Amino acid sequence: MKAVIDTNVYLDAILNREPFVQDSRRVIAASELEFFDGYCCATTLTDIYYIVQKAADEMVARQSITDIVRTCSIASVSRTTISAALISKINDFEDGVLCEAAIQVNATCIITRNVPDFAQSPILAITPTDFLALLEKGK
Repeated sequence: MKAVIDTNVYLDAILNREPFVQDSRRVIAASELEFFDGYCCATTLTDIYYIVQKAADEMVARQSITDIVRTCSIASVSRTTISAALISKINDFEDGVLCEAAIQVNATCIITRNVPDFAQSPILAITPTDFLALLEKGK
């Protein structure tokens, strides 16, 4: 199974955001252990860097990006991705870009806490908690 992990899941894990941190870390660990093919959208990396260096510091931000790049594949963002996101039924442009990147890597789902934001997505959006339950069923 291929899944794109949304920015908010990574940020929950990196910034210890309760009550989401535990499930977010478990999703990331499951990707690292190759229980599924985890992808990070290229734009997620720049967003994480920007937010984490403001919330913590630059060293934490750089280490976070290093860890993500080491442990998952990157869903690229191209002219095609951006063009498709602009005409997508998804209202939020950033979410549209993530969805289009997920389509391009043939992802099964998008793991996010903002499931309603992906209501118009052709790819299933699922919370970290529900994704972990799905993984457990598949064992």
